[in-house]
Amino acid sequence: MRQRLLPVLVSVATGAAVLGTATAAEPARPRFTIDSARDGFTRLDTQTGAVTHCSAVRGKWTCDAILSGDANLAQRVEALAVAVARLSANTAMLTARVERLAKSGAQPSPGAQPAAAEAPQQVARKGIADRIVNRFLAMVRLLKHGKSEATPAATPS
Repeated sequence: MRQRLLPVLVSVATGAAVLGTATAAEPARPRFTIDSARDGFTRLDTQTGAVTHCSAVRGKWTCDAILSGDANLAQRVEALAVAVARLSANTAMLTARVERLAKSGAQPSPGAQPAAAEAPQQVARKGIADRIVNRFLAMVRLLKHGKSEATPAATPS
């Protein structure tokens, strides 16, 4: 009986040792990660992504959820990845179009929007300067033609 039991025990021990080395190569990831905070600690659930802050209030420990685990997080990330891919494709298409226009030497039409290289502040300054000049010319027209003979260009904008 003892002779039959000994080989079985040796094979079980050998199998356990082999399994032990296989699992030692892949360290188990803990479910919770805890980090100290000023008035307690913060706990992260690595499986769900939930974040909880625990602190002692009047001698009792209380935990408040900072960020709840979101089951739809993977779906939201996938939707954002699709949106980023679509925007990247649009950007590449527009960049190629701008390069083609630059190579052809095409000039923008006078009514077109200002080039992207122009700073928004410069565009705003041009708008203000244009309004100042237009109002000045309107005042000159009013003085020259009189108040009753104001031309449509003389009306304030």
